Amino acid sequence: MAQNGILQSSLAKKYAMAATGLFLCLFLVGHLAGNLQLFTAASDGGRQFNEYAKFMTTFPAVKVLSYLTYFSVLFHLVDGIVLSLQNRKARPVRYAMERASTNAGWSSRNMMLLGTIVLVFLVTHMQNFWWQMHFGEAGDQTRRPTPTGEIVNVLGSGFDHESPVVVKVRDGLGRVVVERRVVPSEGPQGWTFDVRSWSAGIYTVEGTQGHKHGSARFVVTH
Repeated sequence: MAQNGILQSSLAKKYAMAATGLFLCLFLVGHLAGNLQLFTAASDGGRQFNEYAKFMTTFPAVKVLSYLTYFSVLFHLVDGIVLSLQNRKARPVRYAMERASTNAGWSSRNMMLLGTIVLVFLVTHMQNFWWQMHFGEAGDQTRRPTPTGEIVNVLGSGFDHESPVVVKVRDGLGRVVVERRVVPSEGPQGWTFDVRSWSAGIYTVEGTQGHKHGSARFVVTH
């Protein structure tokens, strides 16, 4: 069989599906292991989780791995759809008597359903965390500079000048480390934080004024 034929064969697509699926499973195990460090907060005050968060946001290989993960998700999704369409095209007329349960388990026969459930969860998870961190409205707040080990300047807009803004900074465990009530002034609004004594990790700054709310994240390194 020609090389081009091998690459386009159904068998090659199934191998690719298996390989990307295995990679995504390994990624989920590693992702879970990292987040489980939250449970060490009672003993070390969250230091271990903050170090993990710092590593994930500053180590260059992690960014490469993230792009590989995005590619694997998209490839797995598209490859699965293509395989399903090919299978239906190859057998447009169903068998008169079909006993699928004798040849495959329930999960194998319902991979499209299970994959759709996982995809819905993945999209929801990314929208609530990754998207909000990188592209969320967040009251048009920006951080300068980040990562940093000294001073963080947070610029915010979208708040009026009539009532105070409650500004809170939370660490990676959700604990409030700074809380202020600030009356916005005319012109650009900004808040400055001296983080030289803070533990390394990811922090979230929140601004709330009535029903208006914005948030942004920054990384502290030392």
